[in-house]
Amino acid sequence: MPQTPADDVGTQTIRIERVVAAPREDLWLWFTESDRTAQWIGPWHYTDEAAGQIGLELVAEEGTPASSATIGRCEAPRVLEVTTEDAAGVWHLQVSLEPAGAGGASTRLTFEHFDVPVGMLKDIRAGWNFYLDTMLAAKDGLEKPVFEDYLEPPSPGTA
Repeated sequence: MPQTPADDVGTQTIRIERVVAAPREDLWLWFTESDRTAQWIGPWHYTDEAAGQIGLELVAEEGTPASSATIGRCEAPRVLEVTTEDAAGVWHLQVSLEPAGAGGASTRLTFEHFDVPVGMLKDIRAGWNFYLDTMLAAKDGLEKPVFEDYLEPPSPGTA
């Protein structure tokens, strides 16, 4: 019988789905235009356009750290796949946008973060839910959510 270590060091995929009241062509711009990404995750610029490499300033993170990313797949307005690399590590991310409902007035947004260490799932999932809600709030002209509202309270008896 195989033994499982007490500390699970495996990885899992975070998958978050939302149906958004906007055509996917409009929602696509919130993931690909720097002036719009600046309103929820941070502005970006090409560092090597031919290689699909960008620099991203993470405005919601303490100290506004810089991150680099490589665009692995960009099929407008359907799929954007990037791999980021910074002090937090290497993250493989994908957003897919598909029409939802009649006439394409709504979009099924599927966000995936692959190979997330199991011990970090809750915190990273909370962060991505916050970022996506921040993007949707910016898109709709609403107040930005509060990150602490996305964190789970500690279990009783833990510090």
